Amino acid sequence: MKHVVIVGAGGAGLCMLEQLLLSGKTPMRISMVDPDPDSHRQRTWCSWLPKERITSYHSARWSRVRFAAPGCDRILQPTKSDYAHAAGTDFHTHVLSLNDGRHQIEWIRQAVTGFGYDGPGQAHVYLGLKRLTGDVVFTSWFPGQRISPDLWQHFHGWVIETAVPVFDPEIMTLMDFDVPQHPKGAVFGYVLPFEPTVALVELTCFSRQTWTMDEYERRLSDHILATYHLEPGSYTIRSRETGQIPMTPIPNPGKPNPATYPIGTIAGAVKPSTGYAFARMQHTCRHLAETWLREGQARYPAKPPKRFAFYDALLLRIFKESPSSGIPIFRSLFSKVPIDLVFRFLDEKTTLRQEIGLFMRLPLTPFLKSLWRHVTS
Repeated sequence: MKHVVIVGAGGAGLCMLEQLLLSGKTPMRISMVDPDPDSHRQRTWCSWLPKERITSYHSARWSRVRFAAPGCDRILQPTKSDYAHAAGTDFHTHVLSLNDGRHQIEWIRQAVTGFGYDGPGQAHVYLGLKRLTGDVVFTSWFPGQRISPDLWQHFHGWVIETAVPVFDPEIMTLMDFDVPQHPKGAVFGYVLPFEPTVALVELTCFSRQTWTMDEYERRLSDHILATYHLEPGSYTIRSRETGQIPMTPIPNPGKPNPATYPIGTIAGAVKPSTGYAFARMQHTCRHLAETWLREGQARYPAKPPKRFAFYDALLLRIFKESPSSGIPIFRSLFSKVPIDLVFRFLDEKTTLRQEIGLFMRLPLTPFLKSLWRHVTS
């Protein structure tokens, strides 16, 4: 029986387990190694998906999208995709339901201290003084790894319940830049309305430094009051969500040995300019699982054209050096470009000709300045 070791039980690890269970017909032993495998319960994952790919573990979906910035407030309706929401517990339940009994899944609540390799079928994961050996290892974490990007997308939100209806459950707010800005960052509101009285209300910031929890809580409370005229005490906070996403390309750590494969953030799953990762993780894990099961060696999918990384670099430099200059770019993108083309571009599936037409509708000055600094730095 083949033995697969997955290090990390977060989004990437669960995606890897999902794809192995979907692709594997031969019984496998699968070890999930994580000191806190229940941390997924506080996570949610959202992504733009073709309507036919929305599944049972997506607890909510929206086909209408609101974008707002000073002087702009638009409701957009993509024709090819919906915004799908998956709660961590629902995705975890879905993944485990894929096991029809032929596979042995074990959960190991320990921290990994290192990796080793002694040849085919001898890929080691060290757990302190113990050693776990498998045929292949997929890992979302390396010991001693530190991610220190130049720019963070950091966020904090509350799922609140109100006494009176204040939300439109048909329309999610993707970006609302018409909120008080931070002197060293670009801030936008983000809202997922589940019911007329229940929604996730969140503030997100692109900046070099994250905020203290007191600042997150204060700004969010002020935002809810200003937007919905809800005083503290007039709503109940059901849960809190906070996070930090690196907005610079993560250096590829490489493979520590022939049978250990990075997945998730350390494998470049996060798109630097948007922070989207869930659909990219599923795509990468699907390719890794299918190739390993078919060929005995996992392979990564082909990377998108390098020009998309160049576009990201220019936009991130703009937000890093002059956050307020980035807001007009998003305003033009969502007000002057067809929404389906916007999402196709963000998904890195447009042609060069489409991209040229798209850029001609954006304010050129910030990009030209960023390009000059990029070339001369």
